[in-house]
Amino acid sequence: MIRKLFVIMTLFILIPSFSYAADCDPGRFSDDGTDGSGPCTLCPTGKFQSESGATVCENCSAGKFTASEGSSICTDCNEGTYQDQEGQSSCLSCDPGQFTDTKGQTVCEDCAVGTFTADSESESCTSCSVGRFQSQTGQTECDLCSAGTYQDQTGSSVCVSCSAGTFASSQGSSTCLDCSAGTSSSAGQNSCSECAAGTFNNTAGESCSNCDAGSFQDTAGSESCDLCPVGTFSDQGATACTACSAGTFASSIGSSVCTSCAEDTFAATAGASSCTDCESGTYSDEGSSSCTALCGDGIVAGDEDCDDSNTDDLDGCSSECLYEEEAGLATYYTTIDFRNLQVGSSFAITSPNTTVSSDVTRSSSCNCQWSVSSTGSTITISVTGCEATISVTGEGVANLSLTEVCGSSINEYNQTLLATTTSSSDTTDTTTTSSSGSGSGTASCSLRIPN
Repeated sequence: MIRKLFVIMTLFILIPSFSYAADCDPGRFSDDGTDGSGPCTLCPTGKFQSESGATVCENCSAGKFTASEGSSICTDCNEGTYQDQEGQSSCLSCDPGQFTDTKGQTVCEDCAVGTFTADSESESCTSCSVGRFQSQTGQTECDLCSAGTYQDQTGSSVCVSCSAGTFASSQGSSTCLDCSAGTSSSAGQNSCSECAAGTFNNTAGESCSNCDAGSFQDTAGSESCDLCPVGTFSDQGATACTACSAGTFASSIGSSVCTSCAEDTFAATAGASSCTDCESGTYSDEGSSSCTALCGDGIVAGDEDCDDSNTDDLDGCSSECLYEEEAGLATYYTTIDFRNLQVGSSFAITSPNTTVSSDVTRSSSCNCQWSVSSTGSTITISVTGCEATISVTGEGVANLSLTEVCGSSINEYNQTLLATTTSSSDTTDTTTTSSSGSGSGTASCSLRIPN
């Protein structure tokens, strides 16, 4: 009896983990698979048994574990860990860039864009700080915003380009700086550039603007533009002003266009600030750079050699108011317009060379009176004081008889004039027998002196 008791006690000592199936507690099972007989065995790690008298242990489900034998329940994996398989004795750590924020997870989640975690077993992710961003999930760090961009918010997935007129010179900027006056930038720049010639910027943080029409700027980095001086103009964005062309002018500073000279005025050279009136006997069209002589008005002007108050040819002065040459004669024309003579005025005929005794010389001190008469087809103009008489016949041949009595010498000349011009409106009809008048001229003629 004592021996039997010893054997039984020895078995309990040698096999402490076994008991009979009918007595298996939770966390144990009968390894012979029958109720009521055989020893009880502790459930291994990764398994559990919550019931009594069980013949098997169950695997812990994914997301749970048992680290010791004989477990009646499984434990949830902690935050920051996971288990994706059944029957495991431990949980796995989430990698950097991943996390689990609740227990019993079977997988780890990637950190969202704009967040990161650098550690394993993370329970949460950290938002990117200002000046940084992260555009991908599951990242272990945030990236710096590149130069020319910024981010003033946390947890951002992108950086923002600096707007035009601002800049960020370094990485990781949380704000952009304004460009100074005289400089500017396009969007997303890490520095500012000087405003180009023809542009300006007088306000920090603004873009460069073109100079207005009528102004200019010839240097870079300017805060203002200069007005064009008189006689010049400019279009918008000019680096220099342009001189008004001949025939135009600009009378004030800051002109955007030049004005054409009016009729009967001119501007001979470029860059004029005003136009000049044409001299007597000349005219011009609008926008002219010179004036043109008016041939036939009796006034020698401009390029005219002569002007006998008509535009006829073969009368010594051509239709273009140029001398008409004849062999054997040295040409010199003097127009005698008696319509302009008045009592007390001087009457003069001048030749090109007053040193030759045969020339007709100027009599500037004579006080002349004159009258006009006609007999039949002959018109006679008499000038008293200088004792000059011009007879005009109906055949268009005029004879000049002039006796100069001014001064100490008396010279008498008789020349045949090539042609005359008569004005019937100022005289009586040449068909009448006799008439006379005074106080208004009736004829002009050109005198040709022999060699």
